[in-house]
Amino acid sequence: MAEWGHPISVPILKALAGEIHQRKCKTTGKTPRFRICEASGKLVAGRKWWRGFKKRHPQIAHRAQDPLSRERAKMSSQETVDDFFKLYTKIVAENRLQNKPNLIHNCDETGISMEVNRGRVLVPKGVKGVPCKSSGTKDRVTFHIAVTAEGKTLAPMLIYKKSFPSGAYTQSGSDNTLYAVSESGFMDKDLFEKWFCNHYVRTLPPDRPVLLLLDQCEAHLSVKTIQTALDENIILLGLPPHTSHFLQPLDKTCFGSLKDTLGSIVQGLMFENPDFQLSKRNISKVVKAAYEKSFTMTTVKKGFKSTGLYPCDKNAVSKRWVNVGQSIIDVPSTSQEDSEVNNGTHVPSCQPCRAPGCKTCGPPRTNVLVGRMVPTELSDLLVPPQVQEKKTRVSKAIKTARVFTSAEVLQEQSGEKEKEGGEIGEEEEE
Repeated sequence: MAEWGHPISVPILKALAGEIHQRKCKTTGKTPRFRICEASGKLVAGRKWWRGFKKRHPQIAHRAQDPLSRERAKMSSQETVDDFFKLYTKIVAENRLQNKPNLIHNCDETGISMEVNRGRVLVPKGVKGVPCKSSGTKDRVTFHIAVTAEGKTLAPMLIYKKSFPSGAYTQSGSDNTLYAVSESGFMDKDLFEKWFCNHYVRTLPPDRPVLLLLDQCEAHLSVKTIQTALDENIILLGLPPHTSHFLQPLDKTCFGSLKDTLGSIVQGLMFENPDFQLSKRNISKVVKAAYEKSFTMTTVKKGFKSTGLYPCDKNAVSKRWVNVGQSIIDVPSTSQEDSEVNNGTHVPSCQPCRAPGCKTCGPPRTNVLVGRMVPTELSDLLVPPQVQEKKTRVSKAIKTARVFTSAEVLQEQSGEKEKEGGEIGEEEEE
């Protein structure tokens, strides 16, 4: 189940074990050994059974889940990987980049909060609440950078929210860093144009073409950016939407390492000086220290290798991601009730709506968790909503990787720019 994006928790496992034990006792006539849930009268396994289960199955580990949005889960499939690598390998082969890691790049940005998560701490046993002072204000900055498949970093950028800090903040930051400001503190089209045309391009080697992989964020697309890329012989390849968690090198290794290192540094600073506070004035200096520790050549190379971008190998993509987007096929139950249904001797009401022969709920099934983890009065939520059939519009959402440096995308962005210009002109007339 974990491979399909539906890992089983301990309470669910106990409920399933209770259902299996209850069916077995009903068939054999033995006395149940599990406790009975007072609310529903159903059997549920206890702590003693769970401890024994762990001993009998040492290969099973208890781990925290990795939350994944529905959009990301939908795109996490083998089909998405195959389609992307079909385009990617074609571009790499046509431009002879198979053995040129210095010409395969990736750029992305990540938000850095002043309130840094400092991880677990040591306290006496029995202590539940562990209050601690905040590491900074609720402000944030955005860190943007490009990396190469050979392990080098290019053109870092730090974006402040609303205004620059006072003092000589640029002198304490990383070398060759571009400092910018936006109303929200996030990347926008103007800032990406400034970074790409005036900062990134100047750091490139003389060899061409350069392949730059980036996500399909709206801020990364503009007429000036695409035209500059065409003039400089830079291929802009947009990754499939919602796939950065397994196809973007920076997200795979570098950014996680950066934030962990930043948290460790802030924890040390606050231990030595409890009055220390992370702010706009010192964030560039702290980010510099974390950046130099985390963006090592080994870490950057590992990001490209784990995503299969260099060396080019789609099988390098972790299988735990590519199965999440596939649907789970319900396995028919072998219970006595289902056997009667298959033989045609008994047609029970469907679960949980109780309507005979209901086509909405699908084949009859027993909801094991109702009465155990799910209260009986909530069983109606398990019934799929009845949706009337109607003609739906074809979605224009982009679902695949695409090359930005193409006439089609350039024309698309030119049309949006003309539209924006027309709307501004109408507002001025009014």
